[in-house]
Amino acid sequence: MNKTGVFATQEEKEYLLSLVKTARTTPVIAFSSEHALEEGGLSGQAWKRVNESCHKCALAHSLPEIEGYYGLTQEGEFVTV
Repeated sequence: MNKTGVFATQEEKEYLLSLVKTARTTPVIAFSSEHALEEGGLSGQAWKRVNESCHKCALAHSLPEIEGYYGLTQEGEFVTV
């Protein structure tokens, strides 16, 4: 894990936490084999929304585009792997 030294705002942390809470409780339901394999069903879509939203917040703080997604520590610091 590589720390960036850049931190999310309190509002961003609260928003991302709300998305995580939703993703944790989203059932693993898929409407077709294709939906299950390509998107991970409803649960996979919810976690993808978390990842994309965190990445978008990191880019809004002028961090460079990377391959994959930025993550967030408990302290609110953006990280990469």
